[in-house]
Amino acid sequence: DEVQLLLMTVNDSEFYAALFYMSKLVNPESLTVRGGIRFFIGNFANISSALVQHGQGSSESQHIAGVAMRTFPNLKAIIAIGVCATFGELGDVIICSKVAGFELFKYGKGSEMISRDPSPGASRTLGTYLLEKYNWKFCCTKETSSVEYLSQVHHKPILSSSTLVACEDIRDQMREDVCPDALGLEMEGIGVVKAIGKIKPGIHFIIVKAGC
Repeated sequence: DEVQLLLMTVNDSEFYAALFYMSKLVNPESLTVRGGIRFFIGNFANISSALVQHGQGSSESQHIAGVAMRTFPNLKAIIAIGVCATFGELGDVIICSKVAGFELFKYGKGSEMISRDPSPGASRTLGTYLLEKYNWKFCCTKETSSVEYLSQVHHKPILSSSTLVACEDIRDQMREDVCPDALGLEMEGIGVVKAIGKIKPGIHFIIVKAGC
């Protein structure tokens, strides 16, 4: 019940990377299981935290976030961490400044896509803390070269839709029509936004993902 921070991941790489940085983990045999969901309890950055791995998509993230907010009454912040599609350089870190929702939309008279989802700003408190706390410099290797370079951190909007969009042309149109300065595209953030709006408005939320 003392958990104040929830870390949300999707794939194994994201989960185990986050788990590596957690300390004071509860004995694995004593994992908290609420509503069929496993929460790994420990400390992250000296904050009592819960780490969870869930399925892809906004409906799954909305359900998990909802269970967490009901399970941990002292929960103050949620961070969705991992990787996402990027409009920038591979490996660069995106700390989102806004979650640009893109699940419900209509086509305008000029065939432009018009989102009907909320596009709230991400937590300024978390954004400022993360930007000032870490230097976010990592050595990366591009697929086309063996030369290493330092990844950069960007404080930019991230598009969020439960639909997996593999077509680059559609991605580009989504970005142009909905949020031209968005740097990433992922599938879970808008679900968390909706859960927070229904259950605990005002809770801090941010997405931190590396472009892939």
